[in-house]
Amino acid sequence: MTPTPDQLAQIRQIIAQHLSVQVELVTDETSLGQLGADPLDWVEIIMAMEDALNVVINFELGPDSTPESLPQTALDLAALLKTAHAPSAQPIEAPSKPAQAPSKPALLDPPLPYYEPVLHTWPSEIDGRWQVIRELLRRWHGVDLPPALRTPERLANAETARGQALPHSAQEWVRLLDQVERGNVWGYVFRDCWSLTPVPGHSAFSLLVQGEADLHWAIADDDATLDPAVRSYSLDYDDPSLTKFELQRQEAPSITEWALAFILRYLGISGSRGFEGWKKGPFDALAGNFPHQLRIGPGRIFEDRDMIVFADEAGPRPRVYANAQNKDALKILRARVPLPSNVSWGPVG
Repeated sequence: MTPTPDQLAQIRQIIAQHLSVQVELVTDETSLGQLGADPLDWVEIIMAMEDALNVVINFELGPDSTPESLPQTALDLAALLKTAHAPSAQPIEAPSKPAQAPSKPALLDPPLPYYEPVLHTWPSEIDGRWQVIRELLRRWHGVDLPPALRTPERLANAETARGQALPHSAQEWVRLLDQVERGNVWGYVFRDCWSLTPVPGHSAFSLLVQGEADLHWAIADDDATLDPAVRSYSLDYDDPSLTKFELQRQEAPSITEWALAFILRYLGISGSRGFEGWKKGPFDALAGNFPHQLRIGPGRIFEDRDMIVFADEAGPRPRVYANAQNKDALKILRARVPLPSNVSWGPVG
């Protein structure tokens, strides 16, 4: 279909709202890069277009994508509608009335007065673990996750791309991503992008791709367990074609442990206060300072009201968070956690 003037105006409004700029700056000649967009912004803007216009856009951020290869202007984004289709997979027609603007983030109203620890309860069953992860998002980020309305279609598309059924925990991962996206709270939880595609050159299926499109977190096709291990695959920059990915390491022994650790690494993107920077943290010394503790595959977690310490033993440093709205929690956390001389307090993410 050919985009209508109303749809082009709506796309300009979406760009302006997402990049926090005045809509007058979004001209036919202005590129998203000039407005400060990065590859993740492209993906989120296209998702917002899909929601606002009730379409499915045939666009994917691949491993060879660069800012220059992406749609540059509002007109370029509007041109994507020519190959878009309705969620029912039927050709789309121009809407009979203007679609609604992207919804506000689905946040708890009123917000919770404080974060109450939840991670010290880590069930053995898969569904119980996903329930804990969702509760963490509700208590720490204050997100009010909506129903996962698109999950059947997205699961079918993912399993078609993989060539086989997804294991149970991967299905729950897709449902969580759908809820976070539909709630318009992606930026509160994640800093990376949808993938749900095979990793190029490997018998592995990507669960998430880094915003720069040079790192996949994936499960092996031959892993038949219900909650399989997650491995990382990074782009080989020595390969002239920049299309080859190399297996790096196992990130976690299960999707649930990887998802929890991944979310904990980026608690800072929604306003937490804390620090990072130890080469080796005094993990054992922290045990006596926090009433709630948990060991998962990638590391150790220490909790108290309005504070979380994630000692990421698979990574280079731990991350220490206090609820940004609770100044007393920040003071208590500073007293409980020895502050290395080479780091300072501030936002982490």
